[in-house]
Amino acid sequence: MTNPKQHHFIPKAYLRFFLKDQQKSELISVTDLKKRKHYQTNIKNIGGERYFNRAKVDGKDSDELEVILSKFETQIPSALENVPHNATFFKSNSFNVILNLIALIYSRNPSLRSSLECFIGKISERFLELHARHNPKTTGTIENNASYKDFINKKRYKIVVPKEMMIPLEFEFLDSFISQLSKLGWTLIISEKSNGPFITSESPVVITWKNPEMIPTFFRNSPGIGCIGTQIQFPITKEIAIVGEIEARDSIIKVNREWVARFNTNTMSFSKRLFSPDFNYHFINNEGTLSEGNDVFRE
Repeated sequence: MTNPKQHHFIPKAYLRFFLKDQQKSELISVTDLKKRKHYQTNIKNIGGERYFNRAKVDGKDSDELEVILSKFETQIPSALENVPHNATFFKSNSFNVILNLIALIYSRNPSLRSSLECFIGKISERFLELHARHNPKTTGTIENNASYKDFINKKRYKIVVPKEMMIPLEFEFLDSFISQLSKLGWTLIISEKSNGPFITSESPVVITWKNPEMIPTFFRNSPGIGCIGTQIQFPITKEIAIVGEIEARDSIIKVNREWVARFNTNTMSFSKRLFSPDFNYHFINNEGTLSEGNDVFRE
């Protein structure tokens, strides 16, 4: 049995809850906001990256992490199919799996990995510059008879951060993140099918300020998890979502079409590719009125 090359940071077991009803081909509708086009594709083609979880560790199979994560994925279908629509939800296995899913998706995402790699790269680069500046007696040649100092100052190198370093950092962040999630008050959001679906994306965990207009401009792009005045939202299925706030108490509410549209608008604002059963989902356009996904590129 060959190991899969495509490793999903958005589990396929989760994406299946955004397919059209009674649909066996596993085709999902994609709104690509960057390329400005609609299309359909199999869920195996989205939310993944080639060998994203592969790492070389002595004494371990390089795909062992992918195997371990796939075991968690087997818990998702039952948890999301059996979400209690009452107060027992907050003590259920479904709630526990959903919080772990939120933490896993947010902490182990290519965009976050890229940001961490960039941060580590800049620190490493600065360290090399300071070392070359404050150690003038450093001698030796690196390549093409270039001196060590010229090699550093002219940036004749490339810093590559290996996955073997990144993956442990991601799991350290995941542990901290799920600890913060457990301190929030959560609202389970229930919508009728007639309101249109909740949509998901490659970055479905959205952290925002509740009232961004009241936040100084410098801080608007960096809301923190668990900070007063912020909220975290996550679409669970096309008819269920969840919102967490530090000031909130656990509750369950039923919402209308406009509420679903505003939730979807937040998802759109932090994503490049949207995933949905079809293109009839709702969002709030620039004029503040309801629009459908079919018209997203006309707005």
